[in-house]
Amino acid sequence: MKHSKWTMLHGLVAAGALLLGAQAAHADQIPFSGGSSGLSMFQAGTPLSPDLQFTFNGLTVGPIAGDTLTGANVTITPTTTFDLVGPITINGSIQSANFNPGGGTISIGNATTGTFSGNIDFLGIINPASGFYNVTMALSNITVTAGTSALLTSWAASSPFAGGAGTMTFSFSSGPATLTDLMGISNGSTVTDSLQGTVTPVPEPASLALLGTGLLALAFVFKRRLQGAPGLDLQS
Repeated sequence: MKHSKWTMLHGLVAAGALLLGAQAAHADQIPFSGGSSGLSMFQAGTPLSPDLQFTFNGLTVGPIAGDTLTGANVTITPTTTFDLVGPITINGSIQSANFNPGGGTISIGNATTGTFSGNIDFLGIINPASGFYNVTMALSNITVTAGTSALLTSWAASSPFAGGAGTMTFSFSSGPATLTDLMGISNGSTVTDSLQGTVTPVPEPASLALLGTGLLALAFVFKRRLQGAPGLDLQS
């Protein structure tokens, strides 16, 4: 009797670990990079009234060991630009600014490898050090379909990201030392540079809530069974 209850306890722990492990497995990232013209920044305004615009070109998925997704195109729209919508914020030596995605979307892969797609809801740029820039895009409504990519297939199998969220982060360095200098390039000027980064989806809140509820329910059932089983000695 005691053995069966310990077996049930071990089963509960193992089930919880498997559920949590299944979620953790989806923390894998899709690396990507762009060539020398992977990122173009065009000054459509003036130094006194800057309107720096982003355009992305030639992005491809970076090496994922043994995965067919490697080399797949990363497409970001709008194909024109992302426009500056706010002033530069300065916090000590760190500068930042936000951009309007204009209903942007991201898509990766194809019908063979599988696909990853989502909406771009936000784009922000930070200048943490001289001449170096970090950019983050907030993604939503992520949809993943299976294909020959093991990574995408594993995501699609449990569908934790259907309608979920994620981030696309990348970095680049350019001539101007500060974001102020970058915004201050003359009207009509273009800065191009290579970039590299990752796309990271995260489970939708509903999936996490369902996981937590399931674990709590299992714990409750186990507790009730223990209370109804006289003579159980967990120290034995």
